[in-house]
Parts: sequence; C-alpha cells; structure tokens
Amino acid sequence: MAKRNLKILISLVLLITIGFGICEIFNIEKKIVNEIDSQNIENSRIPLPSRIIYKNKYNQYIILDSENEYFAKIYSLLYNKTADYEEDKSELMQENISFIECTYIVRKPSKEEKNYIFILGNENSELEKKIQFYTEDIKAYEFEKAKSYTSKKQVSKVPTDAGFWKQEEGIYKKTVNYNSTEYKSILQELSFNEDIPEINDNYNENVIITISKYEIKNVEANIGSIKYELGAKSNKYFVNCLIYSKVVNDGCIYYNKEGD
Repeated sequence: MAKRNLKILISLVLLITIGFGICEIFNIEKKIVNEIDSQNIENSRIPLPSRIIYKNKYNQYIILDSENEYFAKIYSLLYNKTADYEEDKSELMQENISFIECTYIVRKPSKEEKNYIFILGNENSELEKKIQFYTEDIKAYEFEKAKSYTSKKQVSKVPTDAGFWKQEEGIYKKTVNYNSTEYKSILQELSFNEDIPEINDNYNENVIITISKYEIKNVEANIGSIKYELGAKSNKYFVNCLIYSKVVNDGCIYYNKEGD
C-alpha cells in the first residue's frame, strides 16, 4: 500500500513538473514570438519623412511636403507597411511602374541613412487609388537627368556676399530656385568659363553652385539624395553648377572624398 502511494505521489510530482515545464516552454516561445512581432512592427514603422514623392504610371512625379493637407493621410497609409527598397533603383524610372518614395533632410549623411520606397505596381491598387484621390490637384513634375558642369578655371576665394554656405571644410554651396538671372550672375562673378546652360522655364529645375577645394569628379542626383564624388585637394577652388529636377531631394547631400 505504501509503495503504491509512493508511486502515485511520484507520478503526481512528475506530472506537475512536466506541466510547469510545458508552461515555461510556452511562455518562452510566446515571449520570442512577441519580440519578433515587435521587431517587425518597429522595422515597418517608417520615420516621418520631410517629403513624400509619388510617381504615377505616366512618369509624372508629385511632391508632397509636410505643409500639404494630405501629407499626414498618405503617411498614415504607409506607416505600418514594409518598404520594398531602401535605396534608389534605376529600373523604377521605367514607364508603367508607379511607386512612392519617402525622403529625408539629413544634415550629416552617412552610409546608414536610407529612404523608403513602396512599389505600387502597374495596376491601380486600392492604395494607389487613395493616393491618386489625394494628389489629383497637385502639380506634377518631370524627372529629367541632372546636368553637371565644372569650370576649367579655378577661383582663389569664396565670394562673401553671394550667399554661399559652408558644408564641410573646403566645400561651400549655394542653392538657386529657378532664378536664371541670379544664378548666371553668380557664375559670371566666379569666372565660370563653360557655356552657362538655361534653366527649364516651367520651374521644373533648381540649381546648386558648389565651390570646392576638392576636385569634383562626378555628381549623381537621385530622388533621395545628391552625391558628389570628390578627388584630390587643391590650393584653389573648383566651381560646379548642377541643374537638377525639383523631384531630387537636395536636403540630403553626400560629399564622398577619395580615401574616406
């Protein structure tokens, strides 16, 4: 009888132990799942952008900044979605591909900075129908390839009264918003010896004039950023004129120097 009771007691202890073990395993798994879900949600919540760019299937680009009445509504539609890309892709410029890109003002760009791109496809999805409704009365822009011109003649100093702002040591820039008279005047003051191109008359383009002690080897302008590839440092300044679409995010500029 005593042995039987002992066996029953041992069995009960084992059952209770196994039960606690199963509960503990379940709690651990639940915690892991919750952590994964939390991470996924956190990853899918995009930071508040400075601009939202909508490209429709007709290759028209619509710019919404935070002052637009529908900016918050469109942002809320994207908030918990996972982005398809986090950097600009050339294939997205093809016709019949519509997408949204969220861009950011970045004071000190780094390799960690990114944009968020959401593919809408080539058919009218419910998301795109809502965006079309919100943006139907907003001016659309073209996105033409940026034109970069660097003067062969260097200058010895930066004009003090032309509104140039220091970006980094030895690099200064001036942005001109569709004012051809102003930008031509500045280039003439800098003895710019290239043919000065005209700005698009429909206010589709902006101009950045860059004065740099580093050789300006190449300039690339995308929706999300502008990137300057810089070479060797000089005692004098190089002068570059960049004409680019208003679709380009000039609030995020990279200066990539050789050796960095």
